[in-house]
Formats: sequence, C-alpha cells, structure tokens
Amino acid sequence: PDLSIVTYRFHPPTGDIDRFNEVLSRTLHREGEVFVSHTRLRGRVVLRAAVLSFRTHVNDVDRALAAITSTARRLIAEGSSEAPGPRHENPPWLLPDIVVNRSTGG
Repeated sequence: PDLSIVTYRFHPPTGDIDRFNEVLSRTLHREGEVFVSHTRLRGRVVLRAAVLSFRTHVNDVDRALAAITSTARRLIAEGSSEAPGPRHENPPWLLPDIVVNRSTGG
C-alpha cells in the first residue's frame, strides 16, 4: 500500500499565516467533519493530511478540501482567527507545500 502525505497552508488575506493555520486545524478537529493535523516544517506551520485507506476516493478528498476551504473562509469572515501580521498579496487559497509519496511495493 501507498502512504501519501500532503502538507499545505491556507494563506488568509491578512494576519499571521502560522497562527491562522493553527486555528484552522483546531477548528476542523473540534467540528469533526474532517481531521487534519498541523506541524512545523522548515519553521512554518503547515496542515497535513494522510490518505491511508484503500477505500479513500477522489470524492472523499474533494469533500475534505471543501470542508477545509469553507471553514477557513468562515474564520476569515468572522475575524475569529485574526492575529497581527502583514497583508498578503495573494488571495486566500490552500497552497501545497510538499508532497511525499512513498510506496512499499516494487
């Protein structure tokens, strides 16, 4: 079986990106629709998802991305994740950070 881990960050339009992603991860975990964890990678907070089950399909990943995006946009609208920081040039998107795909098979 394959172990696929992807790390990514949500870039809010303003504020501290690391703080925002920590809040986003905790909010998603608390609400329970999708589980993602966060860690520090090269000094930056990143969210990470691991697809472990062979029963996971593209529609499951799409549903997870939709939940992450809608939760992030809601946090931005509520201002509940605001932390001091610069205004960002890019719109708020999920941006991939690193993709690791390791296969145990030949």
